[in-house]
Amino acid sequence: MVDKASLDREKARKHLRALCMQIERHDYLYYRANRPEISDFEYDCLQAEKQALLKLYPEWNRDEGPGSDLGNLHFPTAKHLLPMLSLGNTYSQEELFEFFHRVEGKVQNHCSYLLEPKIDGVAISLVYKHRHLEKAITRGNGYVGEVVTENVRTIKEIPSTLPENAPEEIELRGEIYLTERQFTYLNDEQERLGLETYANARNLAAGSLKLLDVNEVARRRLHFIAHGVGFVSNDLQLDTQARLYTFFEQWGIPVFSFVVPGNSAEQIWDLMARFRLTQEQLPYGTDGVVIKVNDRSLQEQLGVTAKSPRWAIAYKFEPESAETLLQDVTFQVGRTGVITPVAELMPVDLAGSKVTRATLHNFDEIQRKDIRKKDIVVVQKAGEIIPAIVGVKKDQRSAFAEKIEVPLQCPACGAPLLKITGEVVIRCTSLNCLPQLRLKIVHFASKDAMDIDGLGPKIVDTLVSKGWLKDVADIFTLIDHRDAWIRLPGFSVTSVDNVLLAIEGAKNRPLECLLYGLSIPHVGVELARKLAAFSSSIKQFMQLSVEQLQAIPLVGEIIAHGIVDFFANTRNQSVIEKLFRLGLKTSFLKTPTKQPWNGKIFVLTGSLARWTRFETERVITSLGGNFGSTVTKQTSILVCGANPGNKLVQAKVLGIQIWSEEEFLHHVSDLHANRS
Repeated sequence: MVDKASLDREKARKHLRALCMQIERHDYLYYRANRPEISDFEYDCLQAEKQALLKLYPEWNRDEGPGSDLGNLHFPTAKHLLPMLSLGNTYSQEELFEFFHRVEGKVQNHCSYLLEPKIDGVAISLVYKHRHLEKAITRGNGYVGEVVTENVRTIKEIPSTLPENAPEEIELRGEIYLTERQFTYLNDEQERLGLETYANARNLAAGSLKLLDVNEVARRRLHFIAHGVGFVSNDLQLDTQARLYTFFEQWGIPVFSFVVPGNSAEQIWDLMARFRLTQEQLPYGTDGVVIKVNDRSLQEQLGVTAKSPRWAIAYKFEPESAETLLQDVTFQVGRTGVITPVAELMPVDLAGSKVTRATLHNFDEIQRKDIRKKDIVVVQKAGEIIPAIVGVKKDQRSAFAEKIEVPLQCPACGAPLLKITGEVVIRCTSLNCLPQLRLKIVHFASKDAMDIDGLGPKIVDTLVSKGWLKDVADIFTLIDHRDAWIRLPGFSVTSVDNVLLAIEGAKNRPLECLLYGLSIPHVGVELARKLAAFSSSIKQFMQLSVEQLQAIPLVGEIIAHGIVDFFANTRNQSVIEKLFRLGLKTSFLKTPTKQPWNGKIFVLTGSLARWTRFETERVITSLGGNFGSTVTKQTSILVCGANPGNKLVQAKVLGIQIWSEEEFLHHVSDLHANRS
């Protein structure tokens, strides 16, 4: 017979396993996908529940490292000279005071502390050698991170060189962040384009840091602030943390403005309470205060765990929340057809503003939280900016509560909705869905797409309202409306004819511009260029299978399914046929003149001395080659730099041709010589 203790133990083990699976999923969404579905507070509650179970059953504990943002395959990796760990955190005054008791019990002395805002940003390690910025490495898993040096060079607060009093080699560490003002601006821009808004400033900063287009990174206007060091080649007389910050300031590097020594737990508690009242005045988002032992020799004495230093802790503020009635749910249709459910709320005051609507993210999230119409819901401002529903008062659920049904047809145009394999969103993929129409046309005419100068949002609004534009192909019929267009208020013969000339010029744009301009799910500028190189015509491209698409660099299963489903839509097929009937030239479909590396897929591993990864990709593509991120059977050549990783082993197993950096440079030199 099984006793109750055994049953309880087995129940606890199952619950722990479920918690670990939940946490692992949210780690992936937060660190790697940059699209979290729950707030930091909800995540910390899951972790606290897990730790409570592990205290009861310590034999189940594993010595885990910190969460990892590794997984972006477009950047090389590098080891940190010293581990880059994350901070332990608490929401409890009692646990905070326990931290002080542990520290002072260990050092058997009364010590001073530094306080600084806990910025909701992305940790970065800046490696300076001979006082020049050599590498910028993300935290990664704490031991290995991704090298994002070229993107980091766009940040104005990060110097390319350090002054003479700096050490020969130093790992300078800090946070990359977006100001709340810039975050709001970028989200407003997304909304204007009908795109999904960003979850919070932290995840937008993380995503921006790993963009392939360095110009777009610069446009995002990231910022940096320093908070520590890893390896230092000499001690710089760094007796205290405050002394370290003095050096940072001398080198022109920003440090936290709120740095106050504290001498007792009670004093520190009072300072944190005062800081919370003034945190909204800071340009960056904060969710708490970091407390550090000031004396660096004591820091070394206290040491670290596998996850975090024992000499520092983050006290996090519990986010403001409010309860209100979820009155109804409406659906927004974005440019790429994503259907976003939006909660219509009974107005409620929250964090200094009146909230009437909140995002419900997606239908999986609604089901997971069991949110229903007429429920009393808990609303928080995610990242202190975007209202989101974080919970439901199920004990107050009325008999009138209604389940939120997933729509089968587009709420705007009635077209069938599609859920692409591997995605959580549902989409309307019709090219003539009216709410998407204005946004699709503006996008189609944009500089990186068909580059129709003068066809901006205001003009498009006018032309759509007149009924002259019912899909993107109708742009090429505007010549038929010239006389009526000229007579409209605000227009003239010159302004209208300039737009018509630009439209005529768009008939000769390359294939990649059309692929980007069609608003195919997941297809951005970079991917459109890759796709265009693998087909000789749009008709050939439309016939590619999921498997054939996955052989193209940057195309995974989700993207491949999205492309196939887009071109399988009969409405989309008719719009594309109409485009060519209206004058897109046959030359528009031809691939460029044959180049020496046409059809070859290159993959890099290790660090190259001659060029950056971005520069190397440009050289490869200029010779007709394509740039892959992983070694597969389709890979033609692996280029090996210093300290190659697992890609070298994979290439040897698959029999892929391997070039050293010297061999690669030799081939490039020969090809350029033959062309000149």
